[in-house]
Amino acid sequence: MHKNKRAQVAETMTWVVATVIIIIILLISVFVASLIPKTAYTFTGNADLFAEQSLVSYLITPDSSGGSVYSEIKNSGSLNDYNGNLAAEIFKTLYSGYYSRGVYLGIYDSSGFVNVETNKYFGAPPSDVARSDLTGSVAMRQGVNDFIYLDGTKYIHMVLSGGYS
Repeated sequence: MHKNKRAQVAETMTWVVATVIIIIILLISVFVASLIPKTAYTFTGNADLFAEQSLVSYLITPDSSGGSVYSEIKNSGSLNDYNGNLAAEIFKTLYSGYYSRGVYLGIYDSSGFVNVETNKYFGAPPSDVARSDLTGSVAMRQGVNDFIYLDGTKYIHMVLSGGYS
């Protein structure tokens, strides 16, 4: 019987040491994850998961040169005929019936006085989007208001305004 108790103690100690090692590894990974900046995607506003998925799917769509729509917009800094028409077809078709005050996708530049791009695909953002500070935050009464980071001061800006009609 004494031999079994030694084996039980040794096995218990092995599990205790393994558990401590696992806890240390988890703590280190949580600490490292907290150091990673979260600047790539900023969500402001209400959640519409279908709109979020539509935006992400649109941005990873291959463009005419084989890259993604996101990289094309990031490199040019604006919408062109291909990605602008594609965005209008996707977002106006899917969401104009649900959001009564407007659907908008464009470029937001937080560095200057004129912060949003009026473009030929969506026009100007809906009037209930109001600039609140120089960081790119906007206030909105009702709807979805998302930013996808492009570079230092530019963001892809999606607005679905007015809630469900």
